[in-house]
Formats: sequence, C-alpha cells, structure tokens
Amino acid sequence: MLIDRYEDEYLLRFSKPRRGNQENAPDIEALRKFWKYLHDIERHNELLALRQQTELPDIPAMSLKDILALIWDKVFNVRIGTVASLVFAVCFEVARRYLSVSLWLSIIPITVICACVVLIHRRYAPDTLSDIGAGALLFLMLWISGSLSLYKSEPLKVAQNITLSPTLSGNNIHFNISVTHFSEIKEFLYRISPDTQFLSTGFSPQINPKNNLPYPKTAIQNNNIHGISHIEVKFLDLNGHESKSWFFSFDIDAVRFNLCKQNILSSKEVWLEARKVNDKVFLMPSPALSSTYGKSSVHSLVYGINTSSPDTSVSIYDISIYELLTLNAQNVNFISSYLIFDDCSSSDVRVSYPTK
Repeated sequence: MLIDRYEDEYLLRFSKPRRGNQENAPDIEALRKFWKYLHDIERHNELLALRQQTELPDIPAMSLKDILALIWDKVFNVRIGTVASLVFAVCFEVARRYLSVSLWLSIIPITVICACVVLIHRRYAPDTLSDIGAGALLFLMLWISGSLSLYKSEPLKVAQNITLSPTLSGNNIHFNISVTHFSEIKEFLYRISPDTQFLSTGFSPQINPKNNLPYPKTAIQNNNIHGISHIEVKFLDLNGHESKSWFFSFDIDAVRFNLCKQNILSSKEVWLEARKVNDKVFLMPSPALSSTYGKSSVHSLVYGINTSSPDTSVSIYDISIYELLTLNAQNVNFISSYLIFDDCSSSDVRVSYPTK
C-alpha cells in the first residue's frame, strides 16, 4: 500500500511535527514499535480468520434427468440446428449412394449422445459437451424421420430378370418374354432396331389384382425372316417406373433350324411307313417331312428294307408325300429309317412293319 511505502515519513510527522510543541512529541522508536505492533495484530487477525473459515460443500454431480434437460434445451438452438442440418444433408446423400453406411449413421449419434451424458456427469466441460449432445440428438431425430419417409415413398424393389424364348409361327420367328415376377409388371416395351421407337406388347383381357389393370402381353412380333435380330426389352413397374434395358441377339436362320429340328424330333411317327395294300407295300414318308419343319431342317431320308442299318439315301426334295416306293409285299418284312439334318446330325432309327 502507499502508506506502507512512506511509513517512515508519516511517523516522523508524529515525532517531529512542523507545528506545535516538539518536546511533547513521542519518540520515533516508540512510534515504530507501535506501528509494528499494529502490523502484527492485523496479520494475526487475518490468519485467525483464515483458519476459522469453513470449507464450502462440494457441488453434487448432475443427475441423468438434469443432463438430458440441459441437452434438450439446446436442441433447437439456431447455431446447433444449422450445423446439424448441414451434416444431415451430406450424410443423407452419402447413404443414398452407399447403403452400407446407413446403419452406422444411426449408431454414431446414439454413441455420441451416450458419451456426452457420461462426460457431463463426470464434470468434463458440460457447456461444450451439451452443445455436441444436442447436435447429435437433433441429427438422430432428422435421420429417423428421413429414413421413415424414404421407405414410405419408395416401395421395396423386386429384382427382375428377363429372358426371351423364340417361337415358330409358319416361317416367322417370334419371341415370348419370361420374367421373374410377372405380377409386378405393368407393361412391356421392346424394339428390334436401335434406331426405332419402343413399342408396347399390348395387354391381355386378364386383370392384375394388384393394380386392377390388364396384364401385359408377353409376345414380341418379329418380321425379320433372315439375318440377325437385335432385340431390346424393358418394362414399366406397377408405379410406372421404367426399368433398365435387356439386350438380346438372335440369328434368325439358326433359330428357325433349331426349332424345326426340335419339332421333327418330338414327333412320335415313324419316318417311313410301310403300308400294305393287297400284294403291294407302299412306303409312305411321314407328313412332318413335307411340312415347314421338314423343309427347313431335314437334308435327306435314309432307309433300309429288312435291315436294321438303313443304307439308301433320298434327298428331302425328292420325297413325295404320297409315295416314296412301291414294293412286292412278299419281299418286305420291315422298313428301318432315320433322318439327316442340314447340320449333318441324324435322328434315331425308327422301324415300321407292313400294316393295312
């Protein structure tokens, strides 16, 4: 203090006053002893007061209810709401592109809130931690509402797979669409040339109970007689959303040959029938050989008389639907025959016995 610094000067004013009788003034040493005494008394009183001072009781830790109330009070703070909204927008877009992070973005804010509650209870920076906990809580609420709205607006997508099966109609090759979940399809669209517009396959009279609309037809009309047909197929689901495109390529001539060959081989008739009339046996080719199937796939007929190993070949173009050969009935016990196709493969050997 200022008085402590100039104490000697002030004490001299008492021992050597400027006015009055200096003989009655006190001795300077006596004044200094008295001044020291006052100092000691003051220090003694300060130490006594310090010793007698009682300690304040410790502040108790915040309860869970108080901590949650503190965090909740800050949830709708403008600063926290702005930051949480920006973080939510970024995370929501990331979750749309990478679905695997959706679960983590739900777990992380819960973990942050729990950590903030524990640390606040232990008296670690309650003001800062309550801000962080409020931001995490607001993000969690936004995330839950956003997830519920997303799943409500976007129904579960059904994985679809489309295949095309060729069918033979006269000399034309058409295609039939097969799909994994037919009841989820509203309409099929196709095009056979990439520079043309997509066409609808049309609709059948049957009603789909899921949308009360007719089922789509599955037949694709193909007018290409030869060459390669490039077919692109897609569909509209029950919500009118357009699917991706499936691409198919077919060699029409090869497809026609395979279908005709399969139809010929699926026939149960003998290739060459032995029909007996009086003393004659007429060899009658199967009607299938003169049909479109036969003309489009069979190269020749090989037959044998009274032998299980046919040895006589006849071109498909030399076969008459009425009669191939007339023989004496006494010389014919059975007829064996098989077909040779255009791809040089052959059918099974079939045997015919003379019948009336």
